[in-house]
Amino acid sequence: MNVVVLPSSSKAITPDSLSDHTSSIPKLNGSNFSEWKEQLQITLGCLDLDLCFRIDEPFKECANYATWEHSNQLSLMIMKSKIAKNINKSIPDSTRAREFLASVEQQFKASDKPLIGTLMEIFTTKKYNGTSGVREHIMEMDDMAEQLKSMDMTISESFLVQFVLNSLPSQFGPFKISYNTNKEKWTMDELIVMCVQEEERLKREGLLLGHLASQGHKGKGPKEAKPKGKKSPNHGNLKCFFCKEKGHLKKDCPKRKT
Repeated sequence: MNVVVLPSSSKAITPDSLSDHTSSIPKLNGSNFSEWKEQLQITLGCLDLDLCFRIDEPFKECANYATWEHSNQLSLMIMKSKIAKNINKSIPDSTRAREFLASVEQQFKASDKPLIGTLMEIFTTKKYNGTSGVREHIMEMDDMAEQLKSMDMTISESFLVQFVLNSLPSQFGPFKISYNTNKEKWTMDELIVMCVQEEERLKREGLLLGHLASQGHKGKGPKEAKPKGKKSPNHGNLKCFFCKEKGHLKKDCPKRKT
């Protein structure tokens, strides 16, 4: 049986054992690049195989060349084994692990554009509706921000804090004013603590649940007859996003219904 000896360890591991060590790296399938890269870096670091990513290739006469070459060859093997075959074929081959990873990253940066657009739309329009706790709401927004950061979108913590505050309902109005008039800026951890405390206070005083519940049930149940003589709302300025014409909404578009 072939044996792989790690240069920084006196222990030898077999191919089966190496497979166990790399089992946490998911197969790159086109939609999980960020997770794949993160797990790859963690695994190679734990196995002391990341030298080829940390330093340039040394001269063959150098004492650490053998260690670098060992790191380079095994890193290439591990990366290629963790990429779906159809994706592997589209990546330019390289004898250096660092260059190969850069080629993979370059390919997936381009394919990230549609996902960035989708995430940005969800992130910028997300509002807290009370279906989950405010803690979960903030953590969801933080998770989306982290995904955008992994795709080279710059989002500072102070910007994220302000964006989360803007997503809260009007019952948090005095709370938001208090923050905006305070010179001290909060971290995300501090924001979560303060928002949870404010939500609990609003619930105790009955200022939150009733309002959000009425919003959630808006439009449900039997329709009431409109009082005679009451004018319908003016839809003249509304624009349909289906036919691009004014005067109605997309849900009422006659062209869409046909």
